[in-house]
Parts: sequence; structure tokens; C-alpha cells
Amino acid sequence: MGKIFISYRRADSEYVVGRIYSDLCAAYGKKNIFKDVDSIPLGVDFRDEIAKIVHDCDILIALIGEHWSTITDEAGTTRINDSDDYLRIEVEEALKRDIPVIPIITSNAKLPGEDDLPDSLKKLAFRNAIQVRPDPDYKSDFNRLKENIDRIYRKPISKRYFLAVIPLLIVAAAIFYVYKTPTSEHGVEPTPKPEPVVIVTAPSPTPVQPPAPAPPPKNLPVEQTPAFMIRQLTDADLAGKSRQQLDRMRNEIYARHGRRFNRSDLQTHFDQQPWYQPRYAPNEFPTSKLSEIQMNNVLFIRSYQQRMH
Repeated sequence: MGKIFISYRRADSEYVVGRIYSDLCAAYGKKNIFKDVDSIPLGVDFRDEIAKIVHDCDILIALIGEHWSTITDEAGTTRINDSDDYLRIEVEEALKRDIPVIPIITSNAKLPGEDDLPDSLKKLAFRNAIQVRPDPDYKSDFNRLKENIDRIYRKPISKRYFLAVIPLLIVAAAIFYVYKTPTSEHGVEPTPKPEPVVIVTAPSPTPVQPPAPAPPPKNLPVEQTPAFMIRQLTDADLAGKSRQQLDRMRNEIYARHGRRFNRSDLQTHFDQQPWYQPRYAPNEFPTSKLSEIQMNNVLFIRSYQQRMH
């Protein structure tokens, strides 16, 4: 299970955040739910600290009340338009990382439109939102939220099932090897007979020019499917890899299904790969394209990256 960050304004959604926080802790464990930035040490740049905290989370829940985008500071400036607004920084970082951002509409609020948000938050207007109402509707609304979170983080396959598949893979590989190896009628690879040597005598031998190097084949062999697309990864598969290598490996699972990326470094990297065929915009990619093993590997690599901190 990944970590969930709850983003909210105290003056806007404080009445419901405590209840949602408690129910998420009960469902996924307190250590996996982050709610407040009160623990930021004195003397550090709170913007960097918030970015670091959000970076360690896998889902951001944005509680949006009636005054979420209109509340002002003491000078009368709309806080959402202040680049130092802590809530804006939280949502910006989550959108920048391309992690799931779930807007929760509370009370009688509405999801802000694209024109109501600064450029860095405009993508939030297109995230599928869910409403959480007071009793008697709260329980059913929260259950819908939990179902969506469970859909993002499917349960990993059991070790027992994985171990049961290994012998089948070994047998399949053995059959493939035997099938591809030429054999005689007795099942033994025949020994090639030596070619007879012919000596040609010429009265005036002509120097033989060395043959020109053969041109490279036009059709390269099809690349083998990477292991992280077909089997569950382990720590041994990731050991010794750099942060950049792990980041590319995790995102390649999406790229193999044709997803584009907001991050220019990732997009440039995958554009250079011969197998890459981009088909989906980042916000339109259907996560159902990923198999259970692939989704588990995405979460496993991300968890491994967090352990590297």
C-alpha cells in the first residue's frame, strides 16, 4: 500500500477532514496517511519540505470546500494565486509527479473550472472528483472513495501463486529450446560433414579482392519483452540501479502501453526508443491497460525508490 497525502484548508474543510483522516487510517494504517505540515522543522524552506513530503506519497486527496479557490489573505489577495500558498504547492507537486490526484467536494462546493485556477493547477479541473456529504450519506460516499483507492492499489499476487508459475515457465523455456534446436531422427544434433577440399591450379593466379562488408540487416530482431512487464520484480532485480534508471523503468511500464508524459526528460527518453508508439495523453491514459503484475511492479519500484532516501 502506498502513502496518501490529504491536502485541505483549515478554514474551508476542517469540519470533515478529521473524519476522513480517521477512516483512511483505519482502512490503510496511520503510517500511510499524511495530513498536516505542522511537523516541518523551524528554519527550513517550507516549499522544499512540502515538495519532499508529497514526493514520498502515491495519492493526493484534495479536499475542496466552498471557499477553496476564493479565500484571501490579510492583504486581500486570493491565496490560490500566491505561488507560496502551501496548498497550491501541495497540489502542484502532485500534478507535476503525475500521481493520482482525487478532488473531494465537500459541503455545497463545486470543482473549480480551468479559468478559476493558475496555470500550474489547471489540470486539476479535469480530474474526476467525488463528493463526500454529511450523514446520512457520509458512509456510502466514503466507501466509494475507498473503492477507487483500492482500484488504484490492487492487492499484490500471492507468493504461492508466483512460485506455482515458475515451473511452468521453466518447462515452456525447455520446450522452446528443444523445438528450435535441429536434431537427427535419434534426437541428437547431427555433426556436420566437412566439405571436400578442391585444389585448383591456374597458370596465372589473379589476386582475389576481399569481399565488401555486408550491409546491416534492414529488419532488426524483435526486442524481448522486459522482465518487469511479465513477472513480479524482487529487490535483486533493482539492486545497484540509479534513481534515474529506476524512474525510467517504472515509467516504461506505462510507455509500453503508449502513454505520453508531462515530464520532458521522460518523453525525450522514450521518443528515442524504437518500440515506443505514443497513443494516450497523460491525463487520458486508461490504467486498466496495465496487468496486475505490471501495476504491482509500478508500486514495488516506487516503494524501493522511497527506501533509497
